[in-house]
Amino acid sequence: MNYTKAIFTSILLVSGVLFAQNSNNQYIPIEKVSLVESTIIPNYIEYDHQNAPDLNDLDDLLSPYLKGKTGLGLRLLKTEHDQLGLVHYRYIQTYLNTDIEFAELMVHTKNSKILSMNGKMIAEYPANTTTNLTESAALNAALNSVGATSYKWQIPSEEAHLKLELNDENASYFPQGELVYINPSLEYNANGFRLAYRFNIYAQEPMSRAEIYVDAVNGEIIFRNEQIHHTNVTGTANTAYSGVRSIPTDSVNSSLFRLRSSEGGKTINTYNLNLSTNYGSATDFTDTDNIWNNVNAQKDEYATDAHWGASETYDYFLNVHGRNSINNNGFPLNSYIHSSDPQSGSSSYVNAFWDGQRMTYGDGNSSYSPLVALDIAGHEISHGLTTFTANLVYAAESGALNESFSDIFGTAIEFFARPSRANWLIGEDIGSAFRSMSNPLQFGDPDTRLGPSWQNVVGCVPSSQNDQCGVHGNSGVQNKWFYLLTMGGSGTNGIGNAYSVRGTGIDTASAVAFRNLTVYLGRNSNYDDARFFAIKSAVDLYGACTPQVASVTNAWHAVGVGSPYVPTTISDFSAIDTAECKAPFYVNFLNNSTNGLTYFWDFGDGTNSTARTPTHLYQNLGNYDVKLKVDGGACGVDSLEKLNYILVDTNIVCEVLLANGSNATQTTCSGKLYDSGGSTGAYNPNETGTITIAPVGAASVSLNFIMFDVEAGTTGTNCNYDNLQIFDGNSTNASLIGTYCNNNLPSTITSTTGAITLKFTSDPGVELNGFEIDWSCTYPSSSPSPDFIVNASKSCSGEISFEDKTTGAPTSWSWDFGDGNSSNLQNPVHTYNNNGTYTVKLISSNSFGPDSVSKSALFTVNRPLPAISQNDTFCLNQNIRLTANGVGDIKWYKSQNGGTALFNGNVFNTAAVNKDTSFWVEDYIEAPLQSVGPTSNTIGSGNNFTGNQYLIFDVLQPIKLQRVTVFSGMGQTRTIELRDGNGNVLQSKYLYVSSGMQFIFLDFNIQPGTNYQLGLSSGSSVDFYRNDGGVTFPYTIPNMVSIKTSSASSNPGGYYYYFYDWKVKAIDCSSQRIEVKAFIDSTCNSTGIEQLSTNSADFSIYPNPAKNKITILTSTNSTNYTIEVFNKVGELVLTTYSKNTNSNQIDVSSLSNGVYFVKVISQNAQKVKSVVVLK
Repeated sequence: MNYTKAIFTSILLVSGVLFAQNSNNQYIPIEKVSLVESTIIPNYIEYDHQNAPDLNDLDDLLSPYLKGKTGLGLRLLKTEHDQLGLVHYRYIQTYLNTDIEFAELMVHTKNSKILSMNGKMIAEYPANTTTNLTESAALNAALNSVGATSYKWQIPSEEAHLKLELNDENASYFPQGELVYINPSLEYNANGFRLAYRFNIYAQEPMSRAEIYVDAVNGEIIFRNEQIHHTNVTGTANTAYSGVRSIPTDSVNSSLFRLRSSEGGKTINTYNLNLSTNYGSATDFTDTDNIWNNVNAQKDEYATDAHWGASETYDYFLNVHGRNSINNNGFPLNSYIHSSDPQSGSSSYVNAFWDGQRMTYGDGNSSYSPLVALDIAGHEISHGLTTFTANLVYAAESGALNESFSDIFGTAIEFFARPSRANWLIGEDIGSAFRSMSNPLQFGDPDTRLGPSWQNVVGCVPSSQNDQCGVHGNSGVQNKWFYLLTMGGSGTNGIGNAYSVRGTGIDTASAVAFRNLTVYLGRNSNYDDARFFAIKSAVDLYGACTPQVASVTNAWHAVGVGSPYVPTTISDFSAIDTAECKAPFYVNFLNNSTNGLTYFWDFGDGTNSTARTPTHLYQNLGNYDVKLKVDGGACGVDSLEKLNYILVDTNIVCEVLLANGSNATQTTCSGKLYDSGGSTGAYNPNETGTITIAPVGAASVSLNFIMFDVEAGTTGTNCNYDNLQIFDGNSTNASLIGTYCNNNLPSTITSTTGAITLKFTSDPGVELNGFEIDWSCTYPSSSPSPDFIVNASKSCSGEISFEDKTTGAPTSWSWDFGDGNSSNLQNPVHTYNNNGTYTVKLISSNSFGPDSVSKSALFTVNRPLPAISQNDTFCLNQNIRLTANGVGDIKWYKSQNGGTALFNGNVFNTAAVNKDTSFWVEDYIEAPLQSVGPTSNTIGSGNNFTGNQYLIFDVLQPIKLQRVTVFSGMGQTRTIELRDGNGNVLQSKYLYVSSGMQFIFLDFNIQPGTNYQLGLSSGSSVDFYRNDGGVTFPYTIPNMVSIKTSSASSNPGGYYYYFYDWKVKAIDCSSQRIEVKAFIDSTCNSTGIEQLSTNSADFSIYPNPAKNKITILTSTNSTNYTIEVFNKVGELVLTTYSKNTNSNQIDVSSLSNGVYFVKVISQNAQKVKSVVVLK
């Protein structure tokens, strides 16, 4: 029987992390994974708490999803601690350090261990990464779209007030542009992300505040995120809505009080806008006796309602949820009363809003009194809580959640501060309610997702005309959920589903809602996310399989989001991959059980596990039954057995996908390869995927194309859109066999080696059915034919790189370098210590046996003369000081080969050692820098250019390309790439390039080769100068490098692109390292040879060893010295004096052979060195 094993990209990604791997190559069991359709990265991952990974392993845990996309990163936004002892880290995803809007990750930890993480991110690079627009041009486009007659930053009093309000002298309303990536559809398809400038623009007349996103290429306004979200002594206030209440006030003097307070970190301020919208001209509300009964025609009595409401809101979040104001850091709650209508200027303004910094309240009209009721004040301030936590986008379902959370906490605050009059209406105190949480349909709002009055959000473009796609109306869904969770209820919802919910009370309901908002939800969360993480929040707070979890789940079902709670234990499991064509076979089991507490797995091969979600290794071929027993405690016990569930059989055809990124090397002799769309779908846009097929011991690999459908190129056989490249070897650095598409179809292709590499590239626009390829291999019928080459014919460093060129499917290599050293690597690098020529032998072997080849005088080693140095002897506990001299830089090492230099310089000082110790010293001669290419852009005509072109050059000996000069238009980050002739990136440098002439330090080490490319990455904005006149290729340094031409499609020799005045150098030369020993004499008596202070004058002794006389040379001749000589047991044997000279000769002819110690004593210090007398 012939089985087929199908693998799909998204499944592979899930499978790849059910058993995550950290930086220590340890596997971390994953408890639970949740996927959403909008992103292939799971939106929730929970780890086994007993084996939770370390926070430092976060990058490693994410790497399976990002598949080598090192340009994607994370930037930490904030860190928060909760009442359960957990620490939560909120990150935003970045591409090359530029934020990706609404792509974020929340990591939940305890004791620096990751318990879970959630969020929505992208796994591919954004498709559109260029910018042609300056920040100022983008700002003009943004301002034109707003169309205001005046802005906050144009009003000096507003600017001054903002500085005072934020206590920041640099604060300003002036919008600063920030480049970000954003998908205007709010989806997570990387192809839809565009580079844009984001501006926060606060208009004064007519008033508006929004984040405006301007396409960085064409200036189009692609998204707008509204920021205005509508709707210390103790004084006594006669509030208009809540009766007599105590309020915090500020005593200016004994007869003047104002509505301000900053006692104990609680800052509550309330100001009078005097029927304007200018915050800078706002004034204080005052009272003479601190009994606030300020009833007047201006309705000043309502100011105390706003002030008391803000105070109670602060107390609610602190006392109920342990949060210090809305930012958890004492954020001042500033309220502004008596606002005029920001659009018309009318005094009749029926609205209240949060603008990202403060609350503003209108005075209402003939039908509505001022909008400062307690639930409205709590509502508006809770918008601030959302800003500092989930920061939900104010559009569609995320915007509906934003509004609903404000209703939830506004109502919870009402029950907290004024329980006797609390109810489920919003705004009832101001004359007439405008929303109901218990019956949203009463005011035309839906109480069920997709039910009556639901505003469709699919394909909706947010605008003020459609309420930003229903943010106020659709908030009724979560409002009704909160009501049912608090009070309970039963019935049939708006889409015909029966429900029954047991009430938990408002404290439990608000605790779940608060944790959901502040811990789990992100900027682009929807109702599905809200349900999932509300249940997770209930589990965090009250435990699994509890009445609270049941109520949370059933309340969401009641409003049309998700299924009802299942009150029993259900055993269920699956495995993404259940069949394999070879053993061993890792199977990642996904536990889909409900309400389980403990688990017992029987894998059918005699082994078992109690992990929640195990990964199991099947060692042998076979067909295996799998059984899972789940114990849910009070919820019951359940078992599930799947017969013949796992199959490991060589009759299965191995199928793989050529997915985006780097794919695993295939080592089987036969198999089937699909594009990323698999057997039924089209490939994806914006892909660059590679895969190598390298069966062990194969002589060749053949590709038979069963189906091929790849977008055609422009003309002839040119495949310049989507294409499949095939290389004759184990990487894209191998020889290119061909590039194929629908106007250059491939036939059967066979490699000349035992490996073949495929690279598929697609662009956006047209995605076809791709390809289906069967591969097969042949094995050698004879021993291999050994051959090899080297990277240089001369080496002054001793380093030679060997490259194996053996044909005939070798599987092992044995090198004899001719100097007594050997290696079993295929392509070794060896350092020769001695000058000369060598005979190198390579033995290559395969299953038929070995064969060998020897080559003589293939290269010459000509290293500089070694450094000059000598051994020295030191006392135990005496610091070591060794010297050496040479032509170049002296470098000291711990070993003869390899390693990092301990010190650079002629004199090497190090701490005392307790035994004889060897050091190694080399003479390092740096090669001189040479210039190639035009030294400036004045060679002829030219201009700044934005096309992605490059220079083509050859390298004739190993070199370092240290630096180039560019002439940049706009200052921004760019990636400079060194590529081979096939366009594969060999090395790159990511850096910020300012405008004007700039030096770029590359430090690229380049081996000999032809048709190298030097250019910018496809994601970089170019805007560099290039010449289109005066160009005279080639630019050459003989026997080193030659810049031959450019990549221009027509007249390539007439253009010089971007990189001027190359600074290159040959490989630096280094001598053989010589050994220098520090001998330790343990018999030294420290009585006369103690260590000396560091401020003593230095001196040297020569010759050393000495025969009859030694010369003492001090660093200065301005001091009188005493010079004493001791033998090794500390006995004084000679004494002399030095006066105003730095050179003193001492006769030691009377001393016998041995080690002696010379002490030089000045007025304030002394120093000792050793000398050897040897006759």
